[in-house]
Amino acid sequence: MARTGRVRCETDLYHVTIRGCGRQIIFEDAVDRNFFLDRLELLAAQERVDVIAYCLMDNHVHIVLFDPEGDLGVFMQRLCCVYARYFNERHDRSGHLFQGRYSSAAVEDVRYLLTVVRYVHDNPVKAGVLGRECYQWSSYRGYVENKGFVSRGLVYELIGGAARFVEFSSSEDSWRDLARVMHSDGVGVLEVARTALGGRDPLVIGASPRPERDACIRILSECGLNASEISRITGVSLSLIHISEPTRP
Repeated sequence: MARTGRVRCETDLYHVTIRGCGRQIIFEDAVDRNFFLDRLELLAAQERVDVIAYCLMDNHVHIVLFDPEGDLGVFMQRLCCVYARYFNERHDRSGHLFQGRYSSAAVEDVRYLLTVVRYVHDNPVKAGVLGRECYQWSSYRGYVENKGFVSRGLVYELIGGAARFVEFSSSEDSWRDLARVMHSDGVGVLEVARTALGGRDPLVIGASPRPERDACIRILSECGLNASEISRITGVSLSLIHISEPTRP
């Protein structure tokens, strides 16, 4: 069956993730990381794509992009191909480097963009690698120091200027917004649900009063979980979940 084309987002903003095949390492050292960033900068300029934020981890990459030309697929194909070819040649290997094609999630509004940027910059923190201010392979330090190839204008405008970036990065997102990013990034359903519910165990929803139960189900649905996933982690029947879910346009 042929792949369906990606639906273009009205904001032209996307959170893109590239993962190593079988979770294998895709950056062996600083040379690899610098090569990837050089090509990211070069190809973004050629394809007229703005890089809003990025973070390079050992086995995956997060990139937040503004793609007004609608050429995200072309840009990502060029980036992945040139890097995979370089990596295989340098490390004397063959075969696929990346796990399928990249994944992308639409960033549908500017408030959500700020949540996504914070999530990307917090990757080394959550992985227990380094604090965001010490990690050199993300765009965080470029924002703090107001330098580098990343397009910082939109984020600066939304938070009230470059001077407020450190404060913005240390503030907390709403549980619901953070859960949306986690779900789009492939995080497990149970962890997404617990985040969306502020740390509560989803299993308690079934025993909650109906108004509270229905409100929790709506939150989970708005975070991207489908009815089957919600039923599995809460124990609430599918028929009750369909009644409680918000009506979609």
